[in-house]
Amino acid sequence: MADEPTRYEALAGDALKTAVASLNVGWSALPGRGLVRVVETPGFDEGFDLVGKIVQAARRHNHHPEITLRYGEVEIALTTHEAGGITDADVRLARELDGLIAGSLADQS
Repeated sequence: MADEPTRYEALAGDALKTAVASLNVGWSALPGRGLVRVVETPGFDEGFDLVGKIVQAARRHNHHPEITLRYGEVEIALTTHEAGGITDADVRLARELDGLIAGSLADQS
């Protein structure tokens, strides 16, 4: 018998507020976008390196963010499309990314 696919349920109300409050202050819950964080980087190369680390974390979670790389910044948006919003899966990945981003930016200074 095949494994049932994971079912996600979107967070709402107080549960969503609590989840966002548990993250780094850089995250915002934006309607239609999900959890969004913009990370400033010293330049394009450093941003590119950070994107690679984000991709590796996303693969470990089997959860794939939208990532935008621009000179001096990386924007990350997390949402679970099948649930129509932000889920615990997005929050778990955001927590890992918080640590990864802090470590990556410390390495660049």
